[in-house]
Amino acid sequence: MEPEKLLAAVQAAIKAATATATDPRKSPIPLQKLRDFAQGEQIGPNLEYYPGLVPDDPAEKEALKKRLIVIALIGPILNRFTSHILGRDPEWTASADTVALEPEDERVSSLATWHTGSGRVHAELKRGDEYMRWAGVAYLHMYVPDVYRVILGKDELSRDAQTQADALELIQLDALDATQAGAVEQDGVKLAYWRAYSVTGEDGKPQNRVEVHTRTEITVYADQSGKLAPAPGVGLNPRPNPLYDPERPLRFRALIHEMKREAGPQVQQSDLDLQNGVNTTAGNVIRNNNLGGWRQYYTLDAAQPRDSVTGEKTAYTFGPARVVDVQSDYLRDAEGNPVPGLDNLPVMLRASVGTFDPVNSQFMREDADWLESKLLSRFNQLWTRDGEGQVSGESKRQSRAAFLKSLPDEAQPAQAALRWAVETADAYAQWVQGSDTLEWLNVTPRLFLDTDKVELTTLQQLDLMHTAGKLSLETLLEATPGVQDVQAELKKLQNERASNIQQAAALFGLGTLPKATVLRIAQAAGYQIDAQAIAAAEELDAVGAVDMGGQDDGQQAGDGGNAPV
Repeated sequence: MEPEKLLAAVQAAIKAATATATDPRKSPIPLQKLRDFAQGEQIGPNLEYYPGLVPDDPAEKEALKKRLIVIALIGPILNRFTSHILGRDPEWTASADTVALEPEDERVSSLATWHTGSGRVHAELKRGDEYMRWAGVAYLHMYVPDVYRVILGKDELSRDAQTQADALELIQLDALDATQAGAVEQDGVKLAYWRAYSVTGEDGKPQNRVEVHTRTEITVYADQSGKLAPAPGVGLNPRPNPLYDPERPLRFRALIHEMKREAGPQVQQSDLDLQNGVNTTAGNVIRNNNLGGWRQYYTLDAAQPRDSVTGEKTAYTFGPARVVDVQSDYLRDAEGNPVPGLDNLPVMLRASVGTFDPVNSQFMREDADWLESKLLSRFNQLWTRDGEGQVSGESKRQSRAAFLKSLPDEAQPAQAALRWAVETADAYAQWVQGSDTLEWLNVTPRLFLDTDKVELTTLQQLDLMHTAGKLSLETLLEATPGVQDVQAELKKLQNERASNIQQAAALFGLGTLPKATVLRIAQAAGYQIDAQAIAAAEELDAVGAVDMGGQDDGQQAGDGGNAPV
């Protein structure tokens, strides 16, 4: 592609990436709208995203903004994928010319320190994965900050780092979302990457810049109202792409990497509609409470009260710890004058007081609960709901299983990004050291997906809570993988425990089973038997004493007492 056409394509890509959401139903959804919803900005500066009726009056519009509330669900939903994929630092192995490198190798150890030392690289990988969730694509940018050139007092980066570790200390990684960076393609082939950023000029004003990466060079442009022109005062411009290999001119290695979710953005318009529904319903609950969330009093046929001092009309003051004198009014004509009766005296009405009870917003809360469940269900995250959500344990288990099953596919972009980051940092470090012939590593990453380990740990904690009497057996069974019918499993356990107690009681009666053992079996079956009783039985068993029971209010094992399940 000719340079002029490439530049025009970059300008068009930037314009599309930064488009605002003028039409709430526009398809595809503008990136800015997806970004806002993922970050909790779900109303819009001028109510662009609000699905309800927007008043024309500016004052009413401002009042509506104050009433609206956001219960952000989409951001946490997307972040759960990232936290389960990159919650732990990944590992990787490397080879050079098909020869595996040991962790002690200086090249590998330096890269490992760069990757995990400050935590910055892993944090940017996570940020890139989060960006990719809502946009379907994100970018990683590897660079040496301009400040290092200032410190060195040179226009260009000094390429005389003594060791690879020294070079890697200069190399940084940033995650960019789809409004900050992009790619230009033709026939499915990447021709260039771009990233947009802002700097402060010598006059103290911000200047918009666009950096374009091609196979051979990197050029910085000034963005002048959508028109790109080479930027002044940026040193060598264009400068060579440090990863370009003239022996393989068709291979495009860049300091920008695209993290792409092949299925596109995880968020669809229907998800935004559900999120809008939750926010709107929550706002209605607040408005309902403001307008009718308390008991209100009214009077019928009562005279207007007057101030005892001034005689001016005033309002009734109903409320706790108040005595209100309600007096009946006269029947009045259209002019407000009392109407005389048969005896020519004013007709007196009979005053009464009534109340309006607070309007119950339960049905609104049920609507919000339903909308939230539908949104969580779309992403197989019903298992994140608390007890108020009224989601069965089996539904939660199935939802979590489906969520965990999706992680290997969802993790592929992060895995490819980690491989690119380590391999490119190694090659870039060689260039910073002064080498023009780069020897590339082959990196095999390993992500620790947060799946079975978490389930096992959680199950162990629940089991300890059940043993301590702080969790019901039913709740424990609901969380146990493989249990399809909790009630059937409870019945089965109850029958097995009853059978065990009967057998133990029979053996105890024959004198072949110690009482302490019988008590332990009964305790496991749910009978309220403490450790002190078992210890006392062990002492009797030790001296050979026979204890045939006694009065226990029907709670001794084997006598027909009822044990809790």
